[in-house]
Amino acid sequence: MASTLALLALLQLALFSSVSCIKVCGRPPITDGIDELALKRVYEPGEAVTLSCEQGYTPSTLNPRRITCTATGEWTQSDLACSPKMCPIPRPLRPLAMGRTEAPYKSVLNFTCDDGYVMQGANESRCLPDGNWSNPPPLCKAVNCPLPKPPMGGKIVYNKAITGNTVQYGHSWTYECNPPKAPSHERGSCMADGTATEPPVCQEVSCPIPTGIPNGFMTFAVMRKHGYKEKVKYGCVDHYVLDGDAEIQCQNTGNWSSKPVCRAPCTVGIKRGRIFYNSQKLWIADLKPNRVLHGEHVAFYCLNKADRCGYPVASTCRDGNLPIPECFEGVHLREEKRGEERRGEEERRGGGEEREERKRRGEEKRRGGEERRRRGEEEGREKERRGEERRGGERRGEERRGGGEEEREGEKRGEERERRGGGEEERRGEKRGEERRGEERRGGGGRRGEERRGGEGRRGKGRKEERRGKGRKEERRGGRGEEERRGEKRRGEERRGEERRGGEERRGEEERRRGKGRKEERRRGGEGRRGEEEREGEKRGEEEERRGEERRGKGRKEEK
Repeated sequence: MASTLALLALLQLALFSSVSCIKVCGRPPITDGIDELALKRVYEPGEAVTLSCEQGYTPSTLNPRRITCTATGEWTQSDLACSPKMCPIPRPLRPLAMGRTEAPYKSVLNFTCDDGYVMQGANESRCLPDGNWSNPPPLCKAVNCPLPKPPMGGKIVYNKAITGNTVQYGHSWTYECNPPKAPSHERGSCMADGTATEPPVCQEVSCPIPTGIPNGFMTFAVMRKHGYKEKVKYGCVDHYVLDGDAEIQCQNTGNWSSKPVCRAPCTVGIKRGRIFYNSQKLWIADLKPNRVLHGEHVAFYCLNKADRCGYPVASTCRDGNLPIPECFEGVHLREEKRGEERRGEEERRGGGEEREERKRRGEEKRRGGEERRRRGEEEGREKERRGEERRGGERRGEERRGGGEEEREGEKRGEERERRGGGEEERRGEKRGEERRGEERRGGGGRRGEERRGGEGRRGKGRKEERRGKGRKEERRGGRGEEERRGEKRRGEERRGEERRGGEERRGEEERRRGKGRKEERRRGGEGRRGEEEREGEKRGEEEERRGEERRGKGRKEEK
């Protein structure tokens, strides 16, 4: 028993010493494509391994490559490289391969069809070790739809000829109705699910009266409602450009298609510089008129400081707006600013004396203006006083003329009354004479004689009384006529005075207004013009005074 244990101990010791002294190699390092199925996990020193490429890969050398496990536990070097075999991409698929013409071994192609197409064949293909694909590319066949139905009261117009009783996916057509009706929808097609568009409904449609466009007009348009597919044409005024379709059409929805727009011309907004426009290089001052139409291009010449030359930068007119390039705008703005600074400096240098001179002249003008205003006010007051005197003289003349007219009117009325009164007395005297003659005829001869003598006496007395009555009437009429003449004269003088006062007031008001207008004009105008107006005002005042003197002389003559 003891000997057995000792033997086991010796065996373990020997085994331990042998394992710990020998170094082994693990599985050799390999790259993609090397066949690793025949390789072990552990190799003893001195063992060799022959490397080869697996199926579907091509070795970099035709001779087999061997590697050996060394005593240090490492493998010798190998230059074997395995590259995958390539499968050519089918020609119909190359536009989708982004420039590639081959695919490596183990590549997979997945196939799909667009909507409306059915696949015939496998939906994938793999690159095999022999460089071929496992499946050919499939076919995508278009879906077929039954022939569409035409609308009631209409027809179908196909885009291309139809053969058979089906149409393929993507085929489209147009629906039309018998005029004047319109279809509820105009287009139909074969859809991806294999069905055709449902037919529309034909209905009455009208579009409202067409309206104008800004800066444009309608040509040969009747202002009424329009039916389906009727058209209206537009145009633009001078220098405006039509943007959009010139004709609009009444649609099946009862609305007009989009109207065009008249785009405005542009102005080149620079003061100086050169431009290239309409195939010509010209200065901006030579662009007459300064107008560029919508959509036209203008090139501005900017300055290249490094090369000291100009280069063109293009800009386009867009509906009245022509942007100016920053390079051009910056250069010219700086130049204008420098010019303004120079002018400002020159003005500051030589402007001090000029300002003093202008100040002195302004002070003199202000003083002269105050003096002229003072003289004008005095002249205005003097003219008002003279006007009042003229108005007083005219009033007195008018009163005298009115008194004469009233006297003549009173005399006419007195003569009329005397005429009426004398006729009445004559008729009474004739009546009394007839009565007396009748009494004489009825009486005797003696009595007739006495009566004749008495009648003669009475007639004499009557005539005396009649003369005395006429004298008293004449006196009364004369007294009344004198009083009436005096009253009418007073009333005429008052009326003429009122008229003269009204006329004088009106003339004075007009003179005051003219005087104020002249003052204002003198204030606004120059000194020469104010002096001329003052002289004209003085002449008018003297003319008014002369006329007033003439009127006063006429009034005095009428009073006399």
